[in-house]
Amino acid sequence: MAKANEKNYAERIQNVSNKYELDDKQLRKLLNLSKEKYELLLHGNQGVLTDVQRNEIGKRLNYFEAIGENKDALKYSKYYIEKTLKKEYNLTNKSIAKLCNVKKKTVKNLLNNKKIDRKEERNLILNILQLYETLKSVN
Repeated sequence: MAKANEKNYAERIQNVSNKYELDDKQLRKLLNLSKEKYELLLHGNQGVLTDVQRNEIGKRLNYFEAIGENKDALKYSKYYIEKTLKKEYNLTNKSIAKLCNVKKKTVKNLLNNKKIDRKEERNLILNILQLYETLKSVN
C-alpha cells in the first residue's frame, strides 16, 4: 500500500528541494512543470495536474527521494545509461560524463558496479534523469 503522504506533492517537493539545495526553477525543470502549475502545486492545488502528470511527478519524486536512502537510484541511472543513452542514442561514456558534469571514470565505475564518490554520485543521478527526460522530449 502507498504511503499516506505519497500524494502530498507540496511537502515532498519541499523535502527534495531542501535535501539537494535546489531552487524553484531547477525543480520546475526536473518535474517538467510550468511556473504556474508548480506554484499552484506548492500551495496544495493538485487539481491542476492531469493523471499523467501526477504519475510522472510521483515517479520523479520517488527517484529523488531514493537517492542516498538506498541504491535504487543508482540502479535506475545505470539502467538509463545502458539501455537508453548508450543503446538508443549511441552515447559514449565520455559524452555521458560531459553531459552529466561528472568524470568519465564515474560513469565507468557505475557501469562496473564499483564505488563512486558521493558528490559525483549525486551529480550523476540528478543529471542522468534530466538528460533522459530532455532526450525523450525531443523524440
